[in-house]
Amino acid sequence: MLLLSLSSATGFTINLIILVICFGGVMGVYPPLVMENYGPINQGVNYGIVFCDYSVAAFFAPKFLSVLSKVTKGDFSKAFYVAIAVAVFGLILNFVYQKVKGADQN
Repeated sequence: MLLLSLSSATGFTINLIILVICFGGVMGVYPPLVMENYGPINQGVNYGIVFCDYSVAAFFAPKFLSVLSKVTKGDFSKAFYVAIAVAVFGLILNFVYQKVKGADQN
């Protein structure tokens, strides 16, 4: 949301740097999460599968958002709203997964 409200190049650049740092954090968190959920056996294969899904999303998301911006006549703010909705959906899925995983351990 913050990127939508910026009007200066400096502010946009600072927030873009923060976004890129978050990307690095995700890449640092994925391997331990995969190992925690699937164990150390075949860690490389399991992480490869997760990373392939991440790559597929990275391939299709810009294409989808490009089409969305054409439909909205170049208004990229709608793309941010779609990204926010997808992030909230992922957060909800995370909570559901934690509940299911917790119920399996009991």
